[in-house]
Amino acid sequence: MPFAFLDDLQRRFESFSPSSSSSPSFAPSAHSYSGFQPQLAALLRQYNDSPPPDALRTAQQNLAQVKDIMVQNVEQILSRGERIELLVDKTDTMAGQAWAFRRGARQVRRQQFWRNQRIMILSIAVGIVSPSLYASLRLLLMLAALVVPLHLYRPILRIWFTMRFEEVRILRKVAPWG
Repeated sequence: MPFAFLDDLQRRFESFSPSSSSSPSFAPSAHSYSGFQPQLAALLRQYNDSPPPDALRTAQQNLAQVKDIMVQNVEQILSRGERIELLVDKTDTMAGQAWAFRRGARQVRRQQFWRNQRIMILSIAVGIVSPSLYASLRLLLMLAALVVPLHLYRPILRIWFTMRFEEVRILRKVAPWG
């Protein structure tokens, strides 16, 4: 900064032409440079109040800004890395859970398929084999005890009785009894 001030002072001093009333052959006196004093005061005020930007200081400020930006970028990259690692862990966990769910769903689907097949076979067997109401009811209950859980007895019996009573009603229409 002081060298910049001296360089600026020298440049202005050399460009200053003293006003001389005498002929140009004489060397100017110290009094002839008194007109430079306001310029010197203005230059001092300028460098004291708001000095011109120094190239080294400007470069240091720019370097500090770049350093701050790079530190922020590194922090963001590290936080992203942590978040990506967390997402990878969650993805692995979800993949394992999905595989277990798929295996369980397949097993439940197979169980339900075979349970439905047993119920269908049971219904067909009761419809075909039943010579009498009592025998078919007894057969139905025996097969249901082997195949169907307890909470499903009531709907099966309701369907079976509905079918039987419908058959009896149709038979009465066709061949009315005495």
